[in-house]
Amino acid sequence: AVRSEPSRWSVGELIPLGKYILLKKISAGATAAVYRAKIRGEAGFERLVTIKRVLPQMAGDPDFVETFVREAKICARLTHGNICPIYELGKVGESLYMALEWVAGRDLGAITRRLTHNGQRMPPMAAAFVASRLCDALDYAHGLKDASGRLLGILHQDLSPANIMISFEGEVKLIDFGIARASGRAQQTNVEALKQKLGYMSPELVLGTALDARSAVFGVGVVLYELVAGQGLFAGAEVVSRSARTSFV
Repeated sequence: AVRSEPSRWSVGELIPLGKYILLKKISAGATAAVYRAKIRGEAGFERLVTIKRVLPQMAGDPDFVETFVREAKICARLTHGNICPIYELGKVGESLYMALEWVAGRDLGAITRRLTHNGQRMPPMAAAFVASRLCDALDYAHGLKDASGRLLGILHQDLSPANIMISFEGEVKLIDFGIARASGRAQQTNVEALKQKLGYMSPELVLGTALDARSAVFGVGVVLYELVAGQGLFAGAEVVSRSARTSFV
């Protein structure tokens, strides 16, 4: 029997979520938890998916929910081989979630940490390949237009190794493409996670000023440097200091 959706669920619970079965918790942040899940169909049909589920404390934040839904609708229009697609935006009880493609592989952060642990660096040609695929994805998204021919203005605001998946077949997939920017309350409760991302943020993103496509391209450059050099380009404190002095012109 399918259990009813609890009003206050725990991120560690692997319970049925509507038509999906949660198999394993992958991660949990300040705003959402991510799971490997599957959906079942007729005649034994099964498909693995990624479920990104809004945490209970954020479900009551109307600004966050509005942003989550709006960005999911926009990003559902992204169809590119190097961007992880969204299959569905759904809700079970008060629990809002997204179903996305399951990428069997590792994120770029995990790969670089393993290389560093083994005293290695990514081969330059492999690093260039990753960067080129990211640029292809960004070029497509930045040029996407609506039915009236106006640019949609889709920007990835968290281009960091944790959001770059490398499949076991060598595919490069950009995830969390502009989806659900965390509210101020969420950022305040996730300071450590924010510090880890500061080194990849453009000055405008750190300062909260106007952004354009160059902000994401900046992130690609930082990632490429890290892959080739085997070390970060900026420390978190340095990013804040640098951002206070400069911005794109």
